[in-house]
Amino acid sequence: GMRRGELGGLKWDCVDFARNQIIVKRVRDRNGLRDTTKSGKSRLIPINPSLYPILLDLWNKRSDDSQLV
Repeated sequence: GMRRGELGGLKWDCVDFARNQIIVKRVRDRNGLRDTTKSGKSRLIPINPSLYPILLDLWNKRSDDSQLV
């Protein structure tokens, strides 16, 4: 799973629909958005089959300048 701060820092460049995974490499905390995780390492999270259509719908409805999921 993902930590709350990792979810808050999730951008579309880290959602890989082709490989069905999310790349966790940044976090949002009280100091803002950081390009590192708590451990300092990125990791891969598989996209749950029930989450996939939700993410795809959000992707299709996003505005052109939207980066955050």
